[in-house]
Amino acid sequence: MSPTTWGWLVLCFPLAGLLVISFGWRWLPGRSAGWIGTGAIFAAFACAVGALLSLEGRSGEEAKIVVSTAFDYANTLGVDAKLTILVDPLSVFMILIVSGVSALIHLYSVTYMWEDRGTRASSPT
Repeated sequence: MSPTTWGWLVLCFPLAGLLVISFGWRWLPGRSAGWIGTGAIFAAFACAVGALLSLEGRSGEEAKIVVSTAFDYANTLGVDAKLTILVDPLSVFMILIVSGVSALIHLYSVTYMWEDRGTRASSPT
């Protein structure tokens, strides 16, 4: 896949996790919302690694700067607003750091009080 496809997936997985938790919170048992959020962030981290590997496969500095436009949402009288993503070595480094640390924070927050008696009733058995 192209680096920009990986970049869009990095954005889409947390959004999908948000939508699943937001619309299904009444039916999600115990800590499953936390596990869904953690899985979505880990999937974003995996896509960040995919973007890194895809970008490293390109030769030359100019080939490692990739731009993709999803769509134009305002195009009138000199205003050209687009939904665009830029994938370059610096942005890939940042998404690796942010998604990796966020995934570990999510994992820690879900498992922190696993053995606490007060939270056993809400945890899946």
